Amino acid sequence: MIRLKFLLIQIISIFIYLIGNTVIGDTLKVNNGDVLSGELIGLSGKVVTFKTDYAGTLYINQKKSRVWSQKPTIPSFI
Repeated sequence: MIRLKFLLIQIISIFIYLIGNTVIGDTLKVNNGDVLSGELIGLSGKVVTFKTDYAGTLYINQKKSRVWSQKPTIPSFI
């Protein structure tokens, strides 16, 4: 009985962890280490256009940004 309770607690904990780590929106990582949250508007030539609630629309050189992910993203454990 104790093992069943322990297993149930583990399953619920993993479920809560996965829900809490879901990324809603786009993420842009800049080479200086900054991570921006917002909306990826477009890629044209060498410029990434990225819109945020806190800084408006940003135009960033594509060479200065490393990673962007599109919504929604659930982390993988594999």
